[in-house]
Amino acid sequence: MIRSAIFSALISFSLICCSAAQAKEESLLETGVRDIVSDTVSAGQDFMSAVKEGFDEGRQGKEKLDRSRLVAGPEDLKRLKLTMEVVKVEELSAGRFQVTVALRNPNDFMVRLVNLERAGNVVLLDKDGFASALADPAAEGREVDVLGRSAARLRFTFVNVENRPATFRLYNTDTRISRW
Repeated sequence: MIRSAIFSALISFSLICCSAAQAKEESLLETGVRDIVSDTVSAGQDFMSAVKEGFDEGRQGKEKLDRSRLVAGPEDLKRLKLTMEVVKVEELSAGRFQVTVALRNPNDFMVRLVNLERAGNVVLLDKDGFASALADPAAEGREVDVLGRSAARLRFTFVNVENRPATFRLYNTDTRISRW
């Protein structure tokens, strides 16, 4: 009886040790998988960043051929002295507005607005500061060329606008809507 109790205790102790070892192995396995996935995601982000930089550099080479300049952010708007004015706001249906913006290029060369489809680059803010996105970023976020010493009308449609439109934002540069 004592012998069987000792034997049972030894078996229980062995099972506990095996379970602990197995749990430790699973923990090492989980850690290893987590590290591999983390490294893969990080490498993927680095890869995509390098692709974007290469793409932008290649485009800038093309821009040099036709003497145009890329506009991809607020610094470019300022540096190239581009000005914008909201010339018209139309309510197409409930919560759906079309905003017409005049973008003026005083330079002797063409400018090309890029990355308009990216979230945050073209935004409509209502009177309470709530942001609304483009109705179709892929279609409306196309590149726009503005010839030298001229202006272009840009039309954007926004959805889910709940209050009166108050501000148009292009590349984090705000223009108040005075005509409404």
